[in-house]
Formats: sequence, structure tokens, C-alpha cells
Amino acid sequence: MALETEEREEAGSKNTPFRPLVAGPAGSLNPLAVRIGLAAALLFAYLNLFIWPDAPIFTWGDQAIFLQSGVKLAAGQVMYRDFFFFTLPGTETFYSLLIRTFGARAWIPNVSLLLLGVGLVWLSIRISSRIVRGVTAFLPGFLFLGTGYRSWLDATHHWFSVFFVVAATAVVIESRSVRRMACAGALLGVASCFTQTRGPAGIVALSVFLLWEWHGGERSWRDTVKAELAMIGASVAVLFSFCSYFADRAGLANFLWATLVFPLKYSRSYLPWNSWGVYLWPMPRLYHVVTFGIWCFINGLIPAVFVVFFAAFWRYRKSHPEMAWKPAMLVALVGVFLFATVAYAPGFDRLCEISMPAIMVLVFLLSGAGKATTMARRGLWIFTLTMLVILPIRVQTRWHAILKLPAGGSAFLDPETYAEYKWIAERTRPGERFFEAGFSDIYFMLHLENPTAVHLLTRSQYTRPSQVKDVVSCLERLKVRWILWTPELLGQVDDSQRREGLGPLRRLILADYREVKEFADGDQMWELAPSSGTTVGRQGDRTPTADRVKRD
Repeated sequence: MALETEEREEAGSKNTPFRPLVAGPAGSLNPLAVRIGLAAALLFAYLNLFIWPDAPIFTWGDQAIFLQSGVKLAAGQVMYRDFFFFTLPGTETFYSLLIRTFGARAWIPNVSLLLLGVGLVWLSIRISSRIVRGVTAFLPGFLFLGTGYRSWLDATHHWFSVFFVVAATAVVIESRSVRRMACAGALLGVASCFTQTRGPAGIVALSVFLLWEWHGGERSWRDTVKAELAMIGASVAVLFSFCSYFADRAGLANFLWATLVFPLKYSRSYLPWNSWGVYLWPMPRLYHVVTFGIWCFINGLIPAVFVVFFAAFWRYRKSHPEMAWKPAMLVALVGVFLFATVAYAPGFDRLCEISMPAIMVLVFLLSGAGKATTMARRGLWIFTLTMLVILPIRVQTRWHAILKLPAGGSAFLDPETYAEYKWIAERTRPGERFFEAGFSDIYFMLHLENPTAVHLLTRSQYTRPSQVKDVVSCLERLKVRWILWTPELLGQVDDSQRREGLGPLRRLILADYREVKEFADGDQMWELAPSSGTTVGRQGDRTPTADRVKRD
């Protein structure tokens, strides 16, 4: 820890104050060093997201849901009315703008992640330079790149909202004037447009910090109230301005049910992903040394580092006043309330996405000149640089195959996934109607159309009976030719359980479809049987969709 007594002995006397690593004002960094650091971050991110020179790596994840929703928005459909999702529409809007500009291209999520990664490193350097000095300010961003960022390359709403929360922190890390608080509030409003809970979490964190400053006599009550109101007012203004458009088009009832009622009432029923059951699960195999090491680091760091920080602050803030306790407290509070947004289901992916403040606090605690802290910090540097070198090499040298798809050439790192996509691409056409029951990763890459209003089905209350009814009606009416079934998530087609709501869909598949392929991962492809009067649905003959999303 940065606060061990041996640091005083190195200074020549046990009464000598703690020595900072580098003399000079906090926040002063060589601009050339910052540019070099960002260039290194860019290279690392690129080599983990693209096979050299320019093939985007296909990554499986929830980003596929948002990309397909972006396609629907770009095609003129109305979110919450024509298709369902429960987050606010920031991510879908962002992707729809890119799709309208460039088309549905495979590189869109990869470039988005690349820019997010480099942007987060830049913000980390700016914030860290206020709590540590010298080259140590680069350590949190690089450590984050090699651990939390690299371990979950999935361009969902989580990454976007975290980016804006960290940006708001960077705005107020130096001072909390009314203007800066208003700017931070606007950024937190943007964060809420991606993830409902992230903006409020940031507002609470900054509010607690302002009250802490007021309690310490550093600001008046009037200034505190003005700063709070400026932050909250700007956040609400941004959020209301953005969401009012979608609420008006979809209808206020549809909008509130999808973004408020459904998350509170049904979202947690999607087990184990939305519950405590996902904590420490799944554990990587021990012989996957790098993956297992990162998994241990992230799970061991969060939330324990915040407990250690508050204990250290309580004990050492007076004996070590030269340390940047105040800005570090701000970062710690932001980290704590970010953790609160995922505490209901603290899976490894969610912990990775909110790990940056925790990593900055860790480096702060190890920023002293004592022997033990110096060794620990050097160990972190060695670990970080090792990750930054090994991980891109491992990606670039492992097996891969580039598949030309309607969304563009993509590099597949898994032979089973490559074979499945290749088989489906050879038998479908862009614009063809296709239903993937267990997930939504096929549509975007193959330019297939999901004719239903749902992004996936589950065996839990997460999937509402009215949604199953609408899916069955849509498949029957449009004679959708292909259904991809995922037994790992949904069980076998003929394996109906009493309490699940998928019975009508199972009966339709067994009656009108025939299984034509089982892939290596267990996925099953079902094709409409000739006796059912196959007519492959195309994009041009869609029926009106204004009543597709129904509420239970």
C-alpha cells in the first residue's frame, strides 16, 4: 500500500513526510508522451479487433441485438412499437446513424469499440494525472486495456454509458464550478440515453462528493445547491429531449412499459445472467493462464479495492496530506456507484465494463515511494506490458478464416462458428426473412430480416406470453422459411416444460418444419416443410407492424 511506514525510513527519518514519486504540479504530462501512449492504445485495440491488415474480427455478443435494432431504425421502424427492447435507445440510434451513412457493415462494432477503448484511455490519463504523478498516470489506462477492455469486446450500451460517466468525471476532476457541473450533468444525461441507471449513478456519486466538500467546509451550501441543480437540470434536459421523440412516436404507454415496467418486473427473471448466480461464473480453466489471471484480477479487484481505499482514507488522510485524496475520493465514489448499477448481477462481463475507476483507485493506492508499493507498482507494470504484448500476438497468430458475407469480409476465430455462418450464408439471400429463436447474432452479418418484434426468446418470464403468440402468428402468416433453434438455451424443440411459455412455438415447429441441420455447437436449423406451402418471405411485402409490441 502507498501508506506503509517503510516509506518514511527511505526518506532518512521516520518523521519525514511521505515522498511523492515525481515533483511538479499534478496534471502536468508531456503532450508528446500522451500522444505516444494513445498511439500505443490505438495499435493494441486495432490488433485485437482486426486481423491484419483490415479484416474485422467477428465477436459474438449482445452487440448483435443493438446492431439489428439499428438496422430496423434505419429502415424506418419505430422502437418500442414495431420492435421491443428495454434500454433507452441511445445505442440503437448511434448504430442506425452509422448504418444510414455506411450501410450495415461488419466493421461498425469493431471501429466503435476501437474508438471507445482509445477514448477511455485518454480520459484515464487525464483523470489519473490528477491523482498520481509522472509515468504512473499512464498505468491505469494501459492496465484497463489489457484486462477489462480486452476481456469483453462487445459493443453494447454498457461501454457507451461508461464512457460518458468517465467523461463527466474528467470534466469535474479539477474543479466543480457551476459550468463544469452542468457540462458533467449533460454527459450523464447522455449516459442515461444508453443505460437507464448509469446517469443517475453518476449524479448520485457527484452529489455525494459535493456534499462531502460542503461538510469539509470547502464550499458554501449555496454553491453546493447551485452546482447540484445545474448538474441535475442539464442531465434531465438532455434525457428528456432525446427520449421525448421516441416516446411520442411509439406512444407513451409503450415507451414506459418497455423502459421502466419491464426492467423492474421481468428483466431479473432471465436467469442466471440477470441475477447473483452469474457471479464468478463461468470460471476459466486453470490452464488458460492469461484468461484465468485476468479473471482473478477483475473479480478480486471489484469491489474490494473501494473498501481498502475508504479504510486507507480514514486512517491516513491526515498523516499523508500530500497525497491527492480529494480527486481520488471522487474517482472512488464514481466507481462505487457504477458498481451499484451491476451489483444485482455482477458477472465478469459487467465488472470488466465498469473496471476503469477501480483500476485508477488501485494505482493511486500503490503510488507511494515505499519499497513495498514500488515493487507492487513495478509488478503491475510488468503484468500490464506483458498483456499488451501477448494478447495482440495471440490474436494475430491463432487460427482464423475470413468469410465474405453480405456485411463484408469478417475474420472468424472459431471453426464451429465459421462453419455455421458459412452454411447459412450459402442457403439464404440478403433481405430474406429468418428467425433465430435463442439470440440475434445472425441477422446483421448476413443481412437477414427478423420479421418478429422480439430479439430473442427465453424459457423464463423475461419472454412474455403475448410475445410468443405474436411470434407464432408472424411465422405462420409470413411463411418464414428458416428457424434457427438453440437447444443450449431453449431445450430441445419437443422438450416443453409446464411453466414455460414457448409451447405454441414448439408445436408450430414440430407441425410445419423439419430439421435439416445440426451444427457442432448444438444449434439446429429447421426449414419450412414443403407440405406447408413454402413461400419465402421477402422484405417488400411486410404487413403493417404498428400493433406488434404488446404488453402483458
